[in-house]
Amino acid sequence: MITIKTEEDKTDIHKFLSSQGANIDLTGTIVMTARENGTILALGALSMKDYRVFLDHIVVSGEYVEDLNLVLGLMKSLLNLADLRGMKTVYGSNPAMFDLYKMLRFKKSAGEAKKMYELSLEGYFTCENEEQ
Repeated sequence: MITIKTEEDKTDIHKFLSSQGANIDLTGTIVMTARENGTILALGALSMKDYRVFLDHIVVSGEYVEDLNLVLGLMKSLLNLADLRGMKTVYGSNPAMFDLYKMLRFKKSAGEAKKMYELSLEGYFTCENEEQ
């Protein structure tokens, strides 16, 4: 069974990132992992930039890179965590994740010079903001 949870100890995280060839600075981030039998299958992180919360880091182990359900499940878990911690909006600016943002109902940010997506968490998990 796959479990998704927050990670306090980043020792395993750094080993996983190294094994995947990912060079990501996770200082000051909130990290969640998807694990099966103790093995990390994927990780995601929320970070703060310019007084905004960003969901820009998802790293998936090679054999699970095509598992869309795993990736979206991890992203939704991070969004739920942000919502539970009182964050009202989450942004995404990673071009490699633009299709994933759209699948989760992120919208293009208005007036931003560079491409950025945003998602209001207001009612997101109760379907109050779902378009009819």
